[in-house]
Amino acid sequence: MSNQQCQSTEVTASTAGAPLPMTGRTCSSSLSSYSRVTTQDIERLLRQSPSKQCVLDPAPTWLVKAAGTTMTTILVKLVNASLDSGTFLSSMTHAIVTPVVKKPGMDSSSLSSYRPISNLPFVSKLLERAIVHQHVTSTRTVFYQLISRLIAVTIQQRLQSCLFAMMHYWRQIAAWSRLLFC
Repeated sequence: MSNQQCQSTEVTASTAGAPLPMTGRTCSSSLSSYSRVTTQDIERLLRQSPSKQCVLDPAPTWLVKAAGTTMTTILVKLVNASLDSGTFLSSMTHAIVTPVVKKPGMDSSSLSSYRPISNLPFVSKLLERAIVHQHVTSTRTVFYQLISRLIAVTIQQRLQSCLFAMMHYWRQIAAWSRLLFC
């Protein structure tokens, strides 16, 4: 057994009876509207995803990526069902957590010397990436709409300013012409 595995076993054993940590945080962000994920979206996500895998994966990641249309269709249905219901499958909420020493030479007997490394199932990460992509796309769309409105308002204000200035100058010209040609 390697030194890291031995330390991991010691940390796991020493925290076995400890209560689960309570963070007190809740997610304040929500995906209020979304579009259904398409086959092309999943294919793009599969291409961009690394081929890492987890012990919790029912099939190797390389096999999922190589399975083609059959697996893509299943993943599209799974992601869309999750988006429709607003829930994850319970199997996607589990992770293998491995404590790893933050820096070499740190006190291995102190829990604060470790950082947790979570290894999630591949499909869970794929679903997460699909949601993040939707959120980024939605945010980008709102941002572009905001910028285009801001530009339109700025142009409108400049046009109004120009028109007011022109009207002011025309009135001055009219006043001068009355004085000069009366």
